[in-house]
Amino acid sequence: DTGSGGQAALTAGATSADGATGGTLALTAGAGEATSGGAGGSVVLQGGASLATTDCDSMYLCDGVLVTSDEYALVWSGSCVHDCGASFYGLEYVTCDDAGTSVTIPTYKYDAIMAGCTHSCDGGAVV
Repeated sequence: DTGSGGQAALTAGATSADGATGGTLALTAGAGEATSGGAGGSVVLQGGASLATTDCDSMYLCDGVLVTSDEYALVWSGSCVHDCGASFYGLEYVTCDDAGTSVTIPTYKYDAIMAGCTHSCDGGAVV
């Protein structure tokens, strides 16, 4: 433990069993324990690549909720504010503004987008 720390590549176990959960992966970078000039190790995460070139659509799957590419783009590029007064049959809303365009979307869609999304023909999300 006197030189640079080693590197590791890990994959959690997959399962095809009904009702089962794939393996959990917990990572912690190495501590830089030197009292002079040390630094902690980095954690680098990368989603899986997609090689798909057909059947791409304009929908994102975000935390189990389908959202349009327009809703996705607006949440990430605009300024969104929770509308405390709006309620329609118990739904709450978020209003997002981008370049003069104002769109109201249900809070559950906003929360799902913020939780992370995947999109046909895109690589996997890192959340």
